[in-house]
Order: sequence, then C-alpha cells, then structure tokens
Amino acid sequence: MRNLRDARSIPAAVLVLFRAVSILFPLCVVFPVQAADAKAPEKNQPPVLLVATPLGLLPGQTNAVVVRGLRLDSVVELRTASSNSPLALKIKSKGKAELPKQQEATEAGDTRLDFELFLPAAMPQGSVSIVAISANSASKPFPLLVVSTNQFAREKEPNGGFQSAQKISVPQTIQGAIDPAEDVDVFSFHGSAGERLEISVTASAFGSVLDPLLTIYDAAGDQIRTNDDTGASRDSTIRLTLPDDGQYFIALVDANDRGGPAHVYLLNLRRQTL
Repeated sequence: MRNLRDARSIPAAVLVLFRAVSILFPLCVVFPVQAADAKAPEKNQPPVLLVATPLGLLPGQTNAVVVRGLRLDSVVELRTASSNSPLALKIKSKGKAELPKQQEATEAGDTRLDFELFLPAAMPQGSVSIVAISANSASKPFPLLVVSTNQFAREKEPNGGFQSAQKISVPQTIQGAIDPAEDVDVFSFHGSAGERLEISVTASAFGSVLDPLLTIYDAAGDQIRTNDDTGASRDSTIRLTLPDDGQYFIALVDANDRGGPAHVYLLNLRRQTL
C-alpha cells in the first residue's frame, strides 16, 4: 500500500513542479529583455563636448585641438555648426581620457578627441561652433573661441613666483592652463601712474572648469586688488587705476586649488577706454 501511495503522489508532485516552472519561466525571459532595454538608451546618447584645449584658436594657421567630453570615442565626424562657415576639420585620434583627481566625468570629460582645424587668416575674433557626429546621434553645437594674433602670447613655465614671473606687456592676451593642482601662474608688466587697466580671465564661459582667482601686486609684493567671481560668472575681472610707475604682478590660481588639462584660460590685459 505504501508503494501505491507513493506512486499516486508522483503525478501531483510533477504537477506542482510544472506549475512552478510555468510561472517562473516567463520571468526568466522577461528580465533579460528589460535589462537590455534599460541599456539601449545609453548607446544612443549623443556625444558631449565639454572643454577644448587650448582655449583660444588662431586664424591663419592649422590649430591642433584636444576636446574633452563624454562618448567622444564614438565620434566618426566633426562639422561646423553653420553651413555659412565650412571649415576643414580632421580627426587625428580619439579614446579614453584620464580624469583629474576630485573631478567628475560630466565636468572634465572621460574621453577625448584630437583634431586639427585650419582657420582662414581673415577669420575675425569671436567664436565658431562645431558638432560631433556619432553613428546614431550628434552633439549640441560647441563654441571654439577665435582670438587675434595681435598681442598674443602663450604661458611659459616655470612662472610660479615673483622671481620667475613671465614678462608681458599692455595690451596682451595670454593663453594658458592651471595644471597641475595648486599651480600658480604669475606674470609681470610695467605700468605708469594713473594708467587705467582691465585685467580679465576668460575660462568658464567657454567650458573650462577653472574657477579663477585673480590678484594684482605692486613691485614690493603688496596686494593691490583681488577678484574671484564677476557677477554671476566664475570668471574674474579687475579694473583699476595704477597708483605708481613701476613693475606690477598678476597672479592666477584656481580658487579651489584644483588644476588639470581642463583648467584652461585666456588672461586679457587691456587699457580701459573712457
């Protein structure tokens, strides 16, 4: 009798097992599909251009540019945003980019795109926008700053103190970067008593992650003026009338002691016009 009871219980056990499998099997099928669907939008997200190095391109020559951003390793073509100003852009390389310490990918970019851009000699100061094209999407237009070749200079290291300050003149635009972290860039110029100057930094307005802190010193090393932010902008501007004839120093740092390849800037030294 025991064997008969065991024999009759087998179909019931099989039925229970069949029901359990029939319930779980659709779930096993659905879950991978849902996971795949969740990842699909990531693949179709467009590339993002965040910051270009150097900040400020020169007309009349071929500019070597590195732009950092998101998903730039998927870019297959670069174009100018406006059909009225077609320019020759040539991609040289693309790939992953190391993130500076304490910076997010959305801030400094985890991929990079190296390209060349020729600007005609007649290109005026201002900006030109480019678009990065991937297989399935395109980036938003990204502005590249165009500067004049007149009164232009590049930052030269070492220039981290008064003794090693880089000599510049008025007027001048200096192209540089605060790199590495806690870097200090110091410039010196000769000024005259009563001379009205404007000293400004162009950085965050064109994608740089630099938070500039600008300070002016006299020949004795005494602080005359300092500025962190200008209005709603992180970029710094100082307007002043020089008190004496002699040597002056401009010191530029990141306000948070950070630095890296995305901390690029243009330092502009100009006479104020009435």
